[in-house]
Amino acid sequence: MALVLKFVRGLTEVSLQDGLAGLQLADGWRPNVQIPVPGGPAAPVVESLPVIVRGSSHDDLATHVQALHEMQYWAGLYLADRMEQTPVWLHAQLYNESNERRALVYSIETTFDTGWYEAESAYYEQSMMIAATRGPWEATAALADNGILEESAGACLVMDYTYGANGDVVGDIPARINKFEIATAYDVAALDQYDRFWVGLRSARRHSDLDLFVPVWECEAPDADLGIDAALVQDPDASPALPTGDTKITITPGTATWARRLTIDLGDVTRDFAANYGRFLALLRAQISEGAWEAQLKFAYYGGVVAAEGPIVEIDELGWDIYEMGQHSIPLRDLHALPIALIPDQAEEFYQVQIWARRTAGEGTLDLDCIIMLPIDEGYAVVKGADMDFDLPASNSAYLAIGCSPEDTFQAVATQPDYQGVQVVPQLTTGNFYLPPGDGRAYIVFAGPYVSKITDMISANVLWTPRWLSLRGAE
Repeated sequence: MALVLKFVRGLTEVSLQDGLAGLQLADGWRPNVQIPVPGGPAAPVVESLPVIVRGSSHDDLATHVQALHEMQYWAGLYLADRMEQTPVWLHAQLYNESNERRALVYSIETTFDTGWYEAESAYYEQSMMIAATRGPWEATAALADNGILEESAGACLVMDYTYGANGDVVGDIPARINKFEIATAYDVAALDQYDRFWVGLRSARRHSDLDLFVPVWECEAPDADLGIDAALVQDPDASPALPTGDTKITITPGTATWARRLTIDLGDVTRDFAANYGRFLALLRAQISEGAWEAQLKFAYYGGVVAAEGPIVEIDELGWDIYEMGQHSIPLRDLHALPIALIPDQAEEFYQVQIWARRTAGEGTLDLDCIIMLPIDEGYAVVKGADMDFDLPASNSAYLAIGCSPEDTFQAVATQPDYQGVQVVPQLTTGNFYLPPGDGRAYIVFAGPYVSKITDMISANVLWTPRWLSLRGAE
């Protein structure tokens, strides 16, 4: 393959391979390489490009340089003005490299080595150095998974975004998410009222067998320890979504003070302990019959001595709802100080999550369905205030879209059916919301201001752009 090196904005190009008429890359270019940054995108780097400008006259020389000045202007405007939609890219492909790649240009600076009008009349040539500050190299086109169509989320929808024709995520750093889309199911009552979404990412690059990870801890797990005033009760809207429903834990209003209502050990949920290590946002699916309760998660080991606590959260919805119960880690110990070589995985069998609760108003009961362990150590997004409360006609969906710009700015929008108009710009919180290279999963939880059904259905898909720290990276 021939060398490709050019600035591109839309359909306009300024090539650095124009030979005897225009801008020609001189000897001495050494492609720069970014440094990976755990937990975020790589910092921009400066690409130093020695260039010779040739033309047939001074005016011709000026025309070539002015084309580069135009790229300088648009690169700066794109970063300064959110209304400007078309960025400037640096496209490159080295000799014998398989595919052309591009990097967002943050700025272009030029230094002339010779005087602007020093060229003799018979030989119009200028030497210059271009310093282009750029982001990571990206594929020139985004890739998409095959999506999930109208699948029951249960308490948590697990989405394998690598199962489609594109396969695993390529690149040597996490891929930019152009659009992570969640759509309500067609023509289903009340499904147009979602207002909160949680998405966690987990990859085989960092964690062991993804299929052994258990995101949902059922409160009625066979060996779970029922606490004060707790009893098993059948409920068709409890998780998991069986044809006849399943079981919840009901706390009667007998004891109003703080008490341990339920304890679940990691060993009650899985025997594959290491596959469930990580940092998580704990989400509790719960409801009350009337009044108000407060709940808190506490984390301990065998014997029940509490090692960490989550926040105290008010449970005040009469129907099933999702409550954020704080962040925690499995295991609780520092794996640098006490690695698996010293303390084996089997020790995590008795890692405990305790649900403590107290009644603060009224005489109502508290129902506990499940705890969702939303992975957050590799990447996550939380959307609140989506307010997708418009009526849906048959065969139409409401959409939530989360996108990341080339300069790594995130935003979410909730839209009317088939993107006919933006309904609201909700609050969005993200943490390293990029797709890690290799095999991976997304874990999706949603809730709304209505009585949640465990059989509620959504569809989801993701569009992403692979990224590399350098040229010549394997694909």
